[in-house]
Amino acid sequence: MSHKALLLRLSAMGDVTIAAAAVEMLHRHGFKVYLVTYKPFEQLFACDSRVKSVYGLNRPPSRDEILSLINELKALKVDLAFDIHRKPLTALLLKLSGAQRKYSYSKRTLERRMAVWFHKKIEFVPIAELYQRPIRKALGLGNDEFYRPHLLPCDDNLQLPENYIVIAPGAAYETRVWPHFGELCRMIREKMRVPVVVVGTKAELAPRKAISECMTARSKAPLIDMIGKTNVKGLVSLISGSAGFVGNDSGPMHIADALDVPTVAIFGPTIPEFGFKPIGERSRTVELDLKCRPCSLHGERPCRFHDKHCLYDIDAERVFDTLENLVDQHSKRRS
Repeated sequence: MSHKALLLRLSAMGDVTIAAAAVEMLHRHGFKVYLVTYKPFEQLFACDSRVKSVYGLNRPPSRDEILSLINELKALKVDLAFDIHRKPLTALLLKLSGAQRKYSYSKRTLERRMAVWFHKKIEFVPIAELYQRPIRKALGLGNDEFYRPHLLPCDDNLQLPENYIVIAPGAAYETRVWPHFGELCRMIREKMRVPVVVVGTKAELAPRKAISECMTARSKAPLIDMIGKTNVKGLVSLISGSAGFVGNDSGPMHIADALDVPTVAIFGPTIPEFGFKPIGERSRTVELDLKCRPCSLHGERPCRFHDKHCLYDIDAERVFDTLENLVDQHSKRRS
């Protein structure tokens, strides 16, 4: 008989995507997995048979919604519960889940703050690894057992051309946005001669700016505006069908990495050593080695030098060359 395990990770898109690694570990060991997250991130697992059920909460949830969820979780009678977020709400849900055994993960908050405050070097430990450590402890597994995040997309009919490149110019914070996406988009259309699909939300300014700048490209390769035209489920499907992806330190970047799409991730005020570096074989990071990095935990603070050299000085040609090499390597392996 299968055992039951509960995972608690409310946000954000990238973190919930990385939680797929914990889902995989539990699934491999015969657990029925139940996940609690915020809407609309439950759509990341819309077609995932590894997850028995996903509970999507409103943000913020009402008192009645929380009480109703607690009753549902108690009725499940899960064997294990894991808080891989460690916020007050997830701590409450963990405590009242009714699970036989309960675990929380270590966030490495002190090490990350030391890196920001004193620019002390920090060891790279993938967030996926941190999520899996309490599961190893609960199941008595060896430290060598590790799983990469892996998403299972739905088969949505998006009617897109073959062999397209996705760019995601937006990010949770404007300070994490690389400013040269428009130029990169032109280079992809002119030099690689493949369609470019731009994704993002309607509230983000960077995707619209990139499209405006990219329209000047001298190429017959299409430029496809998908800004605000897909939900999270559709975004996963869209990225899964692409030949390559370029994005900032953002949720869509982690989706691309978890889909094993050739991925170029651009890091500015944050650093890969915080744990959010993509870890797929087909993923690469682009960054500059500057003494002022990192300048905040999440890249949310304005640049204290007012010049954002960490992003502005990463030229489009470098990112393009990284992408082109990745896509070429991937296409050669498939042929």
